[in-house]
Amino acid sequence: MPDDQLVRIVFPLDAEQSGGILTERLWAKPVSRDTYVLDNSPFYVYGISYKDIVRAECKRGEILFREVASRGGHSTYRLKLPPGKLHSYFLDLWSPLKQLGCTYEGASGDSRRYSVDIPPLVAVRRVYEILNDLEQSGICEFEEGYYFPAAATSQ
Repeated sequence: MPDDQLVRIVFPLDAEQSGGILTERLWAKPVSRDTYVLDNSPFYVYGISYKDIVRAECKRGEILFREVASRGGHSTYRLKLPPGKLHSYFLDLWSPLKQLGCTYEGASGDSRRYSVDIPPLVAVRRVYEILNDLEQSGICEFEEGYYFPAAATSQ
């Protein structure tokens, strides 16, 4: 398999925490026979982030997550908009996070969700403060998907 080819890795979910969703599939690039570097951010899986290297095994034609092999240094927060709010609403509040160096992936559908990637050199504490202020103001909800502790050195 060429190393630039993306594959989908299946991550099992706690159905209660994920609103009934049983798995999440994330894109990854093969590193070796059983290791892959994640190429996108999770919307539901806890404990992993973009650029983490994971171990996985092929079973029944799918690549199934086993464990995190090493961390990529990124943190992940997830943001959920209130019912009825559109992507333009999100874009109105995105600017301060973009200025810090964060990126996002958005999920469409009735429950507008965003996965916010915080790269290693971005001040995670500041991102948390911004998201917490938004939540306290009733603008959106947020949760921590994974916090990379070494990122605290860049605060």
